[in-house]
Amino acid sequence: SKTLTAQKENQFIYKGNEAYKEQKFEKAITAYQKALQQSPRNATATFNLGNAMYRTKKNEEAVRYFDAAIANSTDFKKQGDGWYNKGVMLTAEKKLQESIDAYKTTLRLNPMDTLARENLQRALNELKKQQQQQKKDQQQNKNRSKRNSKANSPNSRSCNCSRQCRSRKGCCNKKCRNQKCLFPASRIKTGSSFRNFKIMF
Repeated sequence: SKTLTAQKENQFIYKGNEAYKEQKFEKAITAYQKALQQSPRNATATFNLGNAMYRTKKNEEAVRYFDAAIANSTDFKKQGDGWYNKGVMLTAEKKLQESIDAYKTTLRLNPMDTLARENLQRALNELKKQQQQQKKDQQQNKNRSKRNSKANSPNSRSCNCSRQCRSRKGCCNKKCRNQKCLFPASRIKTGSSFRNFKIMF
C-alpha cells in the first residue's frame, strides 16, 4: 500500500540521516538509494543522496542528484537548498562565477536564506581578488615582454657585437646598454683612440 511504501522510504531516509551524522557516508548512500527505490521522486532522499555523494568526492553524481532534487520539489525553500548546496560544491571547486549564480538563484527562491547571502558575498570577494591577481599577472607579463622586446630590438641601443665586433675588447656599438652584451659600452673606454681602432683578423 501507499502508506506502507511511505513508511519504508521514511525509515530508509532516517537511517541514511543517522549514518550521515556519524560520517558513515557510504552507508548513508545505500540507505538513501533504498528510499529512492520505494519512491524515485522523493526530493528529500534525492537531496540527501547528493550531499552524501559530495562527501565521498563523487561531485558529478552529487550535481546530478541536486538537480533532480530541485526538479522533483515543489517547495521553493527546498529548491533553494538544492541550489545552495550546488553553490557550496562549486565554490570548493573554485568555479566562482557558477557558484555566484547558484547562490543568487537560492536567494531568488528564498530571500531569507542568510547562509546563501553570506556565501554569495564571500564568493564575490574571492572572484574580485582572483580578477585583480589576473590583471596584475597580465600587466607583469606585458612589462616583461616589453623589456625583452626592447633588449632584442635592432636599434641604436641594441648589441650587434656578435656579428660586428671581433676585437673582444669592447662592443662596436658605443651606445650599447644591452644587459646581454658580452662587451657592454660601460666596460670600455670611448675616447678618440678607440674610435679609430682597427680590428685585426
